[in-house]
Amino acid sequence: RIIATFSVITVPAIYLSLIDYNVELIPIKFLRPIVQFREGVALTPFLEILSLEIVTEFLREGGFRLPPKIASTLSIVGGITIGDMAIRSKMVSPTTLLIIGFCVISSFLIPNYEMAQSIVLLKFPMLVAANALGFLGITGMWFVILIHLFSMKNFGVPYFTIYKSDLKDTFMRYPLWQMEKRPESVPNNNKTKQGKFYFKWRRKNG
Repeated sequence: RIIATFSVITVPAIYLSLIDYNVELIPIKFLRPIVQFREGVALTPFLEILSLEIVTEFLREGGFRLPPKIASTLSIVGGITIGDMAIRSKMVSPTTLLIIGFCVISSFLIPNYEMAQSIVLLKFPMLVAANALGFLGITGMWFVILIHLFSMKNFGVPYFTIYKSDLKDTFMRYPLWQMEKRPESVPNNNKTKQGKFYFKWRRKNG
């Protein structure tokens, strides 16, 4: 989910920066098909990505406001039809469509809808920054995002307060008997979350 969140925000901007500013960073075997696919495309890379992002957001919002069976049909048929016609009419390139499709799928990995919408909206200023300054714009936008996150507080606790002991239930969950203490980042008078129930259970059933 962390990788998906980063992909949703950054991958279109990175693609745009590579196409517009740093073509030399793309390997030749990938650059040749990209150039071939872009021959005759009417829109610039920025307008390609922006238009496809807006269309996918329209499909997403329309799907949420329709019955589930109709919504799934609308998303599939609409996505296939619009994507196919956009490529046939030389409005967008297949590579751009692939990038946007990957980002749309990545956004589905974010479980909370409100959080997903907030994250999805961040990619638009990221695109503008990448179109204006390339990788420098992407770096600047991430700097602004991180400053905002570090300045946030949740119930009086800084959002990015991290202690080593609090990582037992983050990337990999430790066994329950190794998580006896409450998180150090949350102020509390009683540090013990649970007693040594595992050893009591062993003595009782041993």
